[in-house]
Amino acid sequence: MSDNGYVYVLMNPSMKNIVKIGKTEREPEERAKEFSSTTGVPTPFVVVYDCYFESCSEAEIFIHTYLEHKGFRVSSSREFFEIPIKDAIDSVIKAKEHFGEFVIENKVQDFDEEVKPEIKSPEIRPYKASDGIIKNILKENKQKITNLFTPYLSTLSLKQQQLIYNDDYGDMIESDWKQEVEKFVKRKMDFLLSEIIYNAIEHFDNTVSMESYVSSYRKYMHTYIEQKIFDGIIDIIQSAIRIYNLTVIRSDETPDVDIYNLEDPILFEKSVATNFEAFGWETKETKKTGDQGADVIADKDNYRIVVQCKLYSQPVGNKAVQEVFAAQKYYDGNLSMVVSNASYTKSAQQLANSNNVLLLHYSQLSNYLEEF
Repeated sequence: MSDNGYVYVLMNPSMKNIVKIGKTEREPEERAKEFSSTTGVPTPFVVVYDCYFESCSEAEIFIHTYLEHKGFRVSSSREFFEIPIKDAIDSVIKAKEHFGEFVIENKVQDFDEEVKPEIKSPEIRPYKASDGIIKNILKENKQKITNLFTPYLSTLSLKQQQLIYNDDYGDMIESDWKQEVEKFVKRKMDFLLSEIIYNAIEHFDNTVSMESYVSSYRKYMHTYIEQKIFDGIIDIIQSAIRIYNLTVIRSDETPDVDIYNLEDPILFEKSVATNFEAFGWETKETKKTGDQGADVIADKDNYRIVVQCKLYSQPVGNKAVQEVFAAQKYYDGNLSMVVSNASYTKSAQQLANSNNVLLLHYSQLSNYLEEF
């Protein structure tokens, strides 16, 4: 028995942040009209997105399970989810990527063949139309976008390395990096961002009919376009960072030791010492017990730097700053620094500033020593 059908996303202006996600073998608009005719529904439901699947039942189960796991389901026995429309649509897209969208083809019939009922293709929904507009306008402006962030690419790469880490449970934490790159786009690309959003919304308003939708739905569409363009610009930046990181790894200036794959703190310390030696410093690695907070001591021209090395999966805190500052006094150093593969907590940065302790990411060490 065929299970071909649509998975649809319905919204209702009277239900803020609530969407209905279900399946049907008929046109989604018919289902929307059925739900809208129910007593107690003050405003009609609107189809905001749909996708045709070879097995709409499997696709629906996939989406419902995914959203319930995320905590968006209002009730386990109902198809309503408390979730932004954009995220609801993304869940259907995720199912489409998993199962593949079923393509309806109208085959040419021979004269003697039995004529089968023609399956009418659905009209393009505003969300699908806007996705095409967004894709094209980002493509047209990609070079302008790239020109704006390229001068900051090395800094963005460093920030990404510092702010993405694995927590104590082995899960990758990207929330700090997400906040950082969003802040960058808003600060450094605000004018271009506004221009692209304005042009996309204008194009949408001039080309997509909204006559069959409630008037307030246009506002939802504008918000959707704005967010998708913002996310699209971040995707372009992320892609450029990946290419940049590959270029750095392959360059002749990259240290022989791939520090980003190190899991051994002792190898990490040796790599830090090697960096100092490459710039003419004499180094001594301290013994692993009773080191008084220092891992590497570097001397050059009667100047001594006391270094603590931290190979961490999360931001480095106050303790490292306190220990290396004490070690500077113990070893009669001129400067103390912490070198890490991770970022530093705000309190660690504040403590370091007040005590003239230098906090470096490993990737900054060579440049610092070159300019010293």
